Amino acid sequence: MTDAIVSRTPRLVRLAQWLTTARGCLWFVSAVMLALWLVRSLAFPATGGDDGEQLVFAQYFAISYRPRNPSLYTWLVIAAQQVFGVSVLAVGFVKFLALWGACVLLFVAGRQLLGDDRFAALAALSPLATYFVFWDSVAGLTDSALALVLCALTFYLFLKLRSAPHPALYAAFGACAGLGLLAKYGYGIFLLSLLFAALFDAASRRRVFHPGSLLAIASMAAVVAPYGLWFAGHMGETMSMDTRYGFLDGMGYLVGAAAGALVPLWLMLPAFFPGALRRVADPDPDRAALRRMIGIQLLAALAILVIVVAVSGLKIRGYYMFVLVLLPLYFFARVQAARSSGRAIAGFALLTAAIATGAVGVQAGRALFEPYFCSKCERHQPYDAWSRSLRAAGFERGTIVADWWPHPLDGNLKIRFPESRVVSVKHPMAIPPPAAAGPGSCLLAWTSPERRGPVVDFVNVVLGAGMGPDVPAASVQAPIRFTDGRHQATLYYLLVKKGAGQCR
Repeated sequence: MTDAIVSRTPRLVRLAQWLTTARGCLWFVSAVMLALWLVRSLAFPATGGDDGEQLVFAQYFAISYRPRNPSLYTWLVIAAQQVFGVSVLAVGFVKFLALWGACVLLFVAGRQLLGDDRFAALAALSPLATYFVFWDSVAGLTDSALALVLCALTFYLFLKLRSAPHPALYAAFGACAGLGLLAKYGYGIFLLSLLFAALFDAASRRRVFHPGSLLAIASMAAVVAPYGLWFAGHMGETMSMDTRYGFLDGMGYLVGAAAGALVPLWLMLPAFFPGALRRVADPDPDRAALRRMIGIQLLAALAILVIVVAVSGLKIRGYYMFVLVLLPLYFFARVQAARSSGRAIAGFALLTAAIATGAVGVQAGRALFEPYFCSKCERHQPYDAWSRSLRAAGFERGTIVADWWPHPLDGNLKIRFPESRVVSVKHPMAIPPPAAAGPGSCLLAWTSPERRGPVVDFVNVVLGAGMGPDVPAASVQAPIRFTDGRHQATLYYLLVKKGAGQCR
């Protein structure tokens, strides 16, 4: 049906032709990422936990801020804040630049691999049709989005190395691998699976066992060494897990994560290109060898995830699926070999563009209509009104000890009080130094009545505040926007104007 619609609508034909050119594809991807960045950053009055915690970490530079994830994303946010200030714009800029970069790198890698801009463009557009990109990344993911672009860059550099083993390319490949490990530990799964797959391709195998690989290893080690030394001293904390899952349960989560993160792309590909699922013969043997190598990489990445589930009991979530970033390149290499119809190519491009455009519209709609029906309303809490009340109560600057459940107060209050130090109850290791402006007040904030005890205990243990259980607290209510005052949100706080212990 999509083919028929395309063939009978000249404007859609022209749009599809434009989308499958280098200029059209890259302009469209750029426009979508720009729109998502602006809507996500400016249309919502609050931010969620993943983005919010980056605002807490980015108060100062450190080798690490938490054991479970490395620090590259936070370092990039610190740099972005020099342009955009302490804001969701800074956090989002890093994320959407990474997503944009992943699409662009899929295009340039696809152009080198496939030699046809049409199929390279389809590969670049494909991430826009994945839940991982158009929803999960917009709503929260940070480190995984950065890992996605570094996986794509790693493969592109590998393609260049396969063509010409220059020392500078080996050094760049190693540096990229080091950055990938500093973005997310799971990047190692992609790297191992890629190198494993390279052993099955003669040309790639020669590059792996080339003396230049020693330069790549040295380059990677130089990038990772400072963090690696820290990691070695905190490995127990880093690898600890609250819950272990049995193998069958873990496999169920893995299958669900892969299917959920890549939907609807994994449904669209066979629907538009059923011929690519059959045995295909590529007249270009080198291209066929690369396609097989990518297929092995995808299978190897999944196999490693299965091993991780079996050994560690880890619950695999959708954000681990960045290791499958090469899936579009593999599939469209098969589509090219199968000589699929131009109408199928146009239909896929148009549907992908519709999904991406719809994602922008849905995010804008969430900002306008979600307050009417949301239950948790994480991104709609009245932080501006709460902050005005806190200033009226006497807090100007100092140390804010902020809770994170059920609402991530920490990052959101940092935006409203950029000159204050914010300490998150969720991240006791990430304690920034006191603000340079001098001593100030101590403010404790939480949104659930039963959280007062844990917050007070935290400030006493971590910052030596010495607060007793009878210190009086106050509260402030404010309406969630667009609800005409029907939905009120309450912030509880405790303010010591002259500070308490190291909370000042």
